[in-house]
Amino acid sequence: MPGTSSRWDGCEPRRRRLTRHGDEQLIESSPRQPNGAIILWHPARDTKEYFLVERRRVGGGQRSYDGSFPGDGALVWRITPGTPIRPHISSSPDLALGSNSVWQAGTQTPPLTWSDGSSPGVRLSFNAGFGGILRVSWP
Repeated sequence: MPGTSSRWDGCEPRRRRLTRHGDEQLIESSPRQPNGAIILWHPARDTKEYFLVERRRVGGGQRSYDGSFPGDGALVWRITPGTPIRPHISSSPDLALGSNSVWQAGTQTPPLTWSDGSSPGVRLSFNAGFGGILRVSWP
């Protein structure tokens, strides 16, 4: 997390603050692009809880477990170290845990929520960029 070296699934995510406006390109993580995922953190939560946003697609490049992935888009994970990792927002347009859908271009999440039910008051918007690029932005 901020100031530390963290790795998840062989990638080195980019770190961005939820308290600042952001607009980032989502790149599918791979050995050639290890910084494809984005960690969204809040100073009040620091390393205790944060969100991980990653691009996923059918076929998944070099990841065999993505062979039957349900679409091209983004997954948003709420990470709370010390607890099992599970999708926070994996299904558009709701917050259903463990669903089998992705956030695609032209969609926006409901407000993100922390594990205690509170919210940083942030929604993520997913948009198409030039050449099929997927972008995520937040206020």
